[in-house]
Parts: sequence; structure tokens; C-alpha cells
Amino acid sequence: NAVLGACTNMQVFNRWGQLVYDAPDGDLAGWDGMWKNEPAIPDTYVYTATLRYPDGRSEVRKGDVMLLR
Repeated sequence: NAVLGACTNMQVFNRWGQLVYDAPDGDLAGWDGMWKNEPAIPDTYVYTATLRYPDGRSEVRKGDVMLLR
């Protein structure tokens, strides 16, 4: 059984490195695909997320996601 961690920080960047989403503390909803109050363009976005596990460890995960409309 894997022990799930809580996401304590999440950021999403566009292909030019501009920050398009920075999760407020305790935000469990995630990115809604909006940027500057407009729908973000369909594209590939890069994310970084910090996970904190019940045993106190933390881990940074990075990857990409494709936004489709």
C-alpha cells in the first residue's frame, strides 16, 4: 500500500516559463485552466508540486500536462 501525501505547493508554467497558476495554501481544487481570467490556450504546461507525507518527508514532483479544449 502506498501512503498518499498532501500537496503543499503547486505551480504551473507555460512554455515560456511564465507562471500561470500558483496554488494558495490549502487549495485542493487545482488549476482550472484559466490564466489572467481567460481560458488558457491549448498547449503543454509544466508543473511542480511539493508533496508532504505523514511521516514528515517531503518530495518535489515535476512533469507536464497537455491542456485540451
